[in-house]
This record gives sequence, C-alpha cells and structure tokens, in this order.
Amino acid sequence: MRTAIFGMIFVFSAMQVTFANEILINITGGKERKSYDGKPICELQYDITNKSTGTIHYLSVSVDGWDDRGDKLDEILGASLGNSAGFGKKPIAVDNTVNFKQSNGFKTQCKYMGKIKVTGIKPEYCNIRMLPEDANCEKLVKVMSSVDSIKVE
Repeated sequence: MRTAIFGMIFVFSAMQVTFANEILINITGGKERKSYDGKPICELQYDITNKSTGTIHYLSVSVDGWDDRGDKLDEILGASLGNSAGFGKKPIAVDNTVNFKQSNGFKTQCKYMGKIKVTGIKPEYCNIRMLPEDANCEKLVKVMSSVDSIKVE
C-alpha cells in the first residue's frame, strides 16, 4: 500500500514538472545608441528563462512599443525579443536564464519607453527541442518587465 501511495505521489509530482512549461522574458532595462543619422535608438535588455521541454535554439517574439505619452514608436527593421547573438542564435538550456539585448530597437530615448505589446510568435521562430508538434509557442511565452516605466500588454 505504501509503495502504491509513494508511486502515485511520484507520478503526480513528475506531471507537475511537465505542466510547468513556460518561457519567461523579463525586460530589465534599455541601452541607448545613436543611429547612422544621429537619432536615438533604445535597445531593450532582457532575460530569457527557459522552463520548457528542451533547449531553445531559436525564439523571436515580435513586439510593438509606445512611448510614455501613448504614441506608437517606430522600429528599426521590426522590433523583437529573442535569443539573437550577433549573426547567430545563443541556445538556452532548460532551467537556465540568459541576458540579451535587442539588435533592432525603437526610435526613441530609453527614458521615454512606456509600453510593450507582444504582437505574435510565428511557428518558424519557435524552435525548442522536444516541443510537442501541436504546441502553441504564444501560450508558452510570458513577457514581463521589471522596469517600472515599461508596462507589458
């Protein structure tokens, strides 16, 4: 009887690990640079924490941004949050957190960033080892901000 109870507890605890399937993106700040014509560009800094089924090989979350007055911001070549590292991608193993900086930011000073909204994740931009075929990456990814002035929708 005890063996059966302990076996059931083990099975249920293993199932809970399986259901804790998520990828957390936390905006931690912004780094400002100048464009070729001298205008400010704000590149967000963020952490990606992998609590999914396997190593993240490619992740790209499309986002839009608004300033603190509610005006939509222009982007440099489409703003996204992902595991880009130069011209390649930096794999993120399960239960690891890695820091990244946007390679394409928003045309504004970082102090005016007000809101970020996730606009989508295309299936081809969600390459995660052992992810079930029918999994929806948009349901796995949760974007948040630890920067008081930047809200996430």
